[in-house]
Amino acid sequence: MVLARSNLVHSVGTALAKGATIATRYSAVRRQSELIPGRPEPLIVEYQSQQLKLFPQIATAIAFILCGHQVRQMYPSFTSQAKEGNYIALPELHSTTAGLKAFATQRACEGLEVLRMACGGHGFSSASAFPEIYGIFAPSCTLEGENTVMLLQTARFLVKTVRQASKGGKLTPLMSYLKMDQSEHCNAKEPEDFMNIQTLLNAYRHRARRMVTHATSSLEADLRGGLNNAIAWNKNHLHLLPASTNKLSFLQAHCHLFVLDTFNQAVENAVCEDATKRILQALVQFYALDGIVENKGEFLEVCTFWES
Repeated sequence: MVLARSNLVHSVGTALAKGATIATRYSAVRRQSELIPGRPEPLIVEYQSQQLKLFPQIATAIAFILCGHQVRQMYPSFTSQAKEGNYIALPELHSTTAGLKAFATQRACEGLEVLRMACGGHGFSSASAFPEIYGIFAPSCTLEGENTVMLLQTARFLVKTVRQASKGGKLTPLMSYLKMDQSEHCNAKEPEDFMNIQTLLNAYRHRARRMVTHATSSLEADLRGGLNNAIAWNKNHLHLLPASTNKLSFLQAHCHLFVLDTFNQAVENAVCEDATKRILQALVQFYALDGIVENKGEFLEVCTFWES
């Protein structure tokens, strides 16, 4: 199931890329609304509102494809260790693939719907291919584990890791953000500072750390108050899971960070022409900035600068 879930991340990224390609090509030929009398109607891709529908999905699709590829590469390493009786990497690999599966499938299905509507009435037509793409990949939110259950599996690993960190235990590189200095904040002072990928990554790390430790503290308080483990976990689902589909829980904040970090590493290590790499780096920045805009309330709590 670990391999199947990592394959799903890659697959829904590919599906989202197909949808983004269709919607972008449609937007590059469809004209709508005469803005200047006597002038031709502009292409709808020229409208900023249309760009804000298309561009985030393009960046997200590539992020999921590269992230899924990276996670799939982790699997052979684990299997070779498991053959020798070493299962140390299993908890992290299992929790990572479970959380990513839930995060990516939910975001991809939401993105496909945005792209379908970006094509107006034509998006309903079978000729657009959206009904077929959505019909194939919508079940991914329940395939290989229903998403709420997947996120709760990730939660147990994160809570265990926070407890381990509080006792001075050694953390893996993936979880090292939990030991970041709480007094440190995003060091951006001007809007252009947010174009620095390390600044963006640190903002995501601080946000994930704050949300993970806050949820764990709430759970621990109930356990100290005498509740048994099962009741305490059930009571804290408010902190463990998103209240709605467009709000991130601490679990998804952790997954969001993992996708961004993996996306950035994959692009930095890519062997390609300089022009192609610059485009990919711009997409990494865009993916990170779009995530901040969509969840600015959470980032405001860990950043000293924000300009709305």
